[in-house]
Amino acid sequence: MAAIDDALQDPDPAPARLRSLVEAELERGAGELRAKRAGIPEAVVVPIAPGAGGLLAAAPVPATLRAAPQAVAARAWLRGAPLV
Repeated sequence: MAAIDDALQDPDPAPARLRSLVEAELERGAGELRAKRAGIPEAVVVPIAPGAGGLLAAAPVPATLRAAPQAVAARAWLRGAPLV
């Protein structure tokens, strides 16, 4: 997560770099949520930003959460549900 923090300190961060860093964090977070253990060494990143008419968020959870919440693991549901 330090790389994202460093990129956001730049007054004009490169969008492609931010996208790459966010994608890497979402992939890492998805792996953490699939793991069957309590406690993780680093927080799972959920980027949230202003968007047209509200906020935009990206969570490391399967897209099936929208259609069938019972089909995803409890840890993924607990990460995604507050965003809805």
